[in-house]
Amino acid sequence: MEADYVLTYTALMIILGLLVSSFNIYTGSDVTKFLVAIAEASQKPGSVLEVRVLLGEGASITCDGRRITVKNAVIPRDVIKLYRSYGIGDGDSGSITLSMDINSFRMDGGYIYTVLIESTPSKIIVKIAETRKI
Repeated sequence: MEADYVLTYTALMIILGLLVSSFNIYTGSDVTKFLVAIAEASQKPGSVLEVRVLLGEGASITCDGRRITVKNAVIPRDVIKLYRSYGIGDGDSGSITLSMDINSFRMDGGYIYTVLIESTPSKIIVKIAETRKI
């Protein structure tokens, strides 16, 4: 009788273990603060802003030339409206094309980044100050 309880308990623990291991816990990404900080820095040449960026697994932010591209995360419409209202760029839910220069960089998913955003009258400079694994 007691052996039945032990076997039942063991079987339930194995099933629970398999269920928990099959869950894919998704860590979301928030690119809004980062993109707003770039827009704000562009309006105040000489400023330096610090912002933290959380990128979940599979997400990325890349910049090459004047184009910022976001993968597996969404650029909110309000951010695109902000760029348009400042006259510094235009885009859609996956990328923004700037009317000013920005240095090339890449941030991959699965990390929390501390980023410094510096502005000059004609260019935005993004520097990754710290990277931590999620």
